Amino acid sequence: MNFTHEILNVIHSTPESRISLAQKLQVTRPYITKLTAALLNKGVIEETEQKDSPVGRPRTILAVKKSMFFSVNVMVRQYTLEAMLNDYNTTEKTSATAMFTFNGPVSPDAFAAKVNELINLLCQHAGVARQKVIHTGVALQGGIEQFTGVVRWCPALNEQHVRLKDRLLSACNTGVSVVNIAWCSCYMLNKALMLKESWLAFLPGFGSLGFGYFINGNPVLGDNGFYPEIVHLPYSGGLENAFVIDPLFPEESAARAVDALFFAIRCTAPLHNIKQVLLAGEFFDEAPDWVIPRTEQLLSHHDSEHINTIRITFLKLPCKQSMTGLIRLSSDAITALIA
Repeated sequence: MNFTHEILNVIHSTPESRISLAQKLQVTRPYITKLTAALLNKGVIEETEQKDSPVGRPRTILAVKKSMFFSVNVMVRQYTLEAMLNDYNTTEKTSATAMFTFNGPVSPDAFAAKVNELINLLCQHAGVARQKVIHTGVALQGGIEQFTGVVRWCPALNEQHVRLKDRLLSACNTGVSVVNIAWCSCYMLNKALMLKESWLAFLPGFGSLGFGYFINGNPVLGDNGFYPEIVHLPYSGGLENAFVIDPLFPEESAARAVDALFFAIRCTAPLHNIKQVLLAGEFFDEAPDWVIPRTEQLLSHHDSEHINTIRITFLKLPCKQSMTGLIRLSSDAITALIA
């Protein structure tokens, strides 16, 4: 484990004292002092004093320096790109935002050129020097190899098996990550809950169905970091289509969502005897309140103990949780570039 990276990946989002860093990373305080002294000398981090009470000594708090490094983060849903310019120090507010919608699927080169155009636009709006943007994070729907940046399929692109990361590296001249949108949300769930056991997450919303699969606290990925896709399970009418509430037939469409969710859980959780299922996503904001209890009832009444022992936890996520996850992932990537 690279503890210098671990320190930066904590304090780019949460300023911490040396004592709290030692506790979080389970190393000695002198070792933390040694590593942070090197980072202070490099000028990557800074320390401030914080007095929690009128008596006693103030605490020394460490954080990464602001306005030194930036990332641009692009969330792509269908044909719409939502782009944000963000400080490496993620406690800072987003510096600038932009939106763009293609008329339909586009070529990988046209996509990469548009991302580069958005980077220039955001820097211009925020008054940030272009060379300070050292990482670009792109989150997509579809089949994504997260280690190689190969996009096997995606609604926004008119080609399959595209080396999109390479196209973006060439067009943008920054570090690049290409990830599945669901990974951004699951990354935040894992950070927030600090779960060390095994769990599944189902994240329906914005016309898609995100999925998360963790064993002993670690994500389960396929070849070249392929992020698991669940929407191709053979559910009648399409699994993703089941998580849409029809305003003309709300009860019927909600009942279909319950059936689809029950189907998805019983197809996946028993594979590794997983007992914890997390539900989150915008779909549950508009679905009737009985959707989750009815799903729980179907699970508990199932004949198999592999299924009737599964427990559901619903999590109300903050707005734009997936974008927050992408921004944090980009700051993690900046850490690898600078330290």
